[in-house]
Amino acid sequence: MRKVLLSLVLLCSSLLAKGSDIVFIALRPNTMPLVEFHGEVLSGGIVKDLGDAIARKLHRQARFLTLPRNRVEATLVSGEADGICYATPNWYRVPLNWSQPLIPNVDLLVAGTNVPLPRSLSELTGQSIGLVLGYHYPELDAALGNTYRRDDAPDMPTNLHKLVAGRFRYAVIDHLSLAYAARSEVQLAGVASLSLSQYTAQCAFSPKSTIPFRDMNQAIKALVKDGTVERILARYR
Repeated sequence: MRKVLLSLVLLCSSLLAKGSDIVFIALRPNTMPLVEFHGEVLSGGIVKDLGDAIARKLHRQARFLTLPRNRVEATLVSGEADGICYATPNWYRVPLNWSQPLIPNVDLLVAGTNVPLPRSLSELTGQSIGLVLGYHYPELDAALGNTYRRDDAPDMPTNLHKLVAGRFRYAVIDHLSLAYAARSEVQLAGVASLSLSQYTAQCAFSPKSTIPFRDMNQAIKALVKDGTVERILARYR
């Protein structure tokens, strides 16, 4: 009888675990094609599609926690969230479990209309550059130190609007965001740009997650192998 009861308990625990949530972080400063928000609720974008796909592989429901950039590390370290699916090890200083690279991107210095690109970053001394509040730009800092001025905005589309309006001559934006914005704003299609850094973003998972990293990593590998990740990225190109 005890063996039967124990088996039932284990079975129920397993079913409950399969039906529980997996919690992903969605960063508020990010915009399409990475994320789309209705209020504070994530409603679309690469991050949502990828999180939903991982959850399905794990027989779970994806839930998305909307956070500013400065709360990500503490939330992952505490285990309040299970993971974030647009990150690189260079962006965070805490120990996390990392997936394979998934989302290729490039950070670009873009110039306003009829503004020439610098031949080197050192030519930007004294310039105001459109950046995102709370983000670090090691390439600019390494080349210029404190000799340039940050013109911070809450997100990249705001900086693009300010760039087109002539509020400043240069801004930094990633290739995915620029290409997506250029779909609807033709003046952005031909902007001059200079590559600052290339990277392929990954998923990072909390060491305190109740979901084994092995299971989450295997789910991602399966999504890469069956072409799901590539199909998600293709929707937004």
